Amino acid sequence: MKKALLATSLSLTLLASVALPTSANSQDSIQSSQKSSQKIVVNDNGQNVVANVDILQDDNKIRKVKVTVGNNTSIVEYDKVSQVFTINENGAISKIDQRAAEMKLSNNKRAAAKDIGDYDLIDSYSEWWYDSYYDIYYYDKVNRYFWAISNGDRSKTTWETSSNASDLKEFRSTLNTLRSHERSAEVAAGVIATSVTAAVLSAPATAGIGTIIGLAVGAGATMYAAEKYWNAVSTYRDLRYVYARVTIQS
Repeated sequence: MKKALLATSLSLTLLASVALPTSANSQDSIQSSQKSSQKIVVNDNGQNVVANVDILQDDNKIRKVKVTVGNNTSIVEYDKVSQVFTINENGAISKIDQRAAEMKLSNNKRAAAKDIGDYDLIDSYSEWWYDSYYDIYYYDKVNRYFWAISNGDRSKTTWETSSNASDLKEFRSTLNTLRSHERSAEVAAGVIATSVTAAVLSAPATAGIGTIIGLAVGAGATMYAAEKYWNAVSTYRDLRYVYARVTIQS
């Protein structure tokens, strides 16, 4: 009887030791081995392209994401302890300090536009990711429209004429679309939207689709949210192009 009880006790002990990790290192190795791969389709200049997203590592210290789009490969590694992203895009290495990125983003708050003397403000819109905006004034003394626009880095003011009216209207439309994409990305990211947005906006200016998606996923966003973030970044690049086309008229 005693031998039977001893055997049963020993069996239970062995089962418990197999079922439960004995240390934090064991838990890390289990989490690190849980890799995943997924394909998402994104729009790039009117063309649908496939991004292959592989989560190579995700434990309590590191989240490492590899994104391949065509012949381009981006590997984004997020150090959860130091809160630093390391980006390897086709061999080019860069780093992003997440805390500094979030601080910079929090400063993007433009004051509301107002009437200026005899210039009546008839429309105004802005977005806070890049701090771009447009203000449209009507000057009734000469029956003309006056615009103030910005792509976030630069700004210009101009009268609306037949020479630049179409570009000004396209800038307005593109900015409205940009803010719509930004909202969609924020909703998709949920409670971590600020962190994901800060990471994405800190990407190098020439960053490709893979790096943007890698940063979003590296910051904790879902594949669905990452696609929304690319849509916003792509639209902002369109906005910069339209901004450059707008000519200043007197």
